[in-house]
Amino acid sequence: LAKIENDKSKFTSKQYEDAKKQKETAEKAYKDLGGLVSSSSTQHTGGTPKEIEQEKQQAEYAALLDKQKYETIKKQRDNEYEIWQNEIDLRKEGNKKALALIELDYDRQIAAIEDYEDKLRQEKIDAAKAAFEKNPANKYKVFDESGVDVKMTEQETRLVKSMRDKADYEREQAIKDLYKAELQSMRDYLKEYGTVQ
Repeated sequence: LAKIENDKSKFTSKQYEDAKKQKETAEKAYKDLGGLVSSSSTQHTGGTPKEIEQEKQQAEYAALLDKQKYETIKKQRDNEYEIWQNEIDLRKEGNKKALALIELDYDRQIAAIEDYEDKLRQEKIDAAKAAFEKNPANKYKVFDESGVDVKMTEQETRLVKSMRDKADYEREQAIKDLYKAELQSMRDYLKEYGTVQ
């Protein structure tokens, strides 16, 4: 839910509502079992070891909910691509079908790039969490991932930009090739029959 709220442009309102409902349902089930649910994880240094352990469990639970929500949204996106592919497959052969395939392939490439960016961010969070947990001074603290710097390095930024540029180029080139082939077929038709009807 936090990922959707941070980057609403990548997700539909239905995906947001589904994720919110899933989180609320999971939180209610957790509360019914006696767990405490807080809206965000924080670093507390006070309290009994039992309270601190409970805070850690709550933070892990919140992270699990976020991961499940993200995976659900990803699965819904993949299902939409599969539906789109099936609809294209049912069309008659022609330029509209070819253009639709080009757009579908492009959208899939962009989604893969976004997944790669998410993977980079998650790796940084996981590394920070592992380092935090290995530090003995943090024994009675709860890891807060919101403080992790997840900015991409210059090299990662260049790599993602080059991936996007390549996807854009391939899309433009495929469209140009399609129109070039259509124009050539019209020329061939004119050579054969003399007029277009």
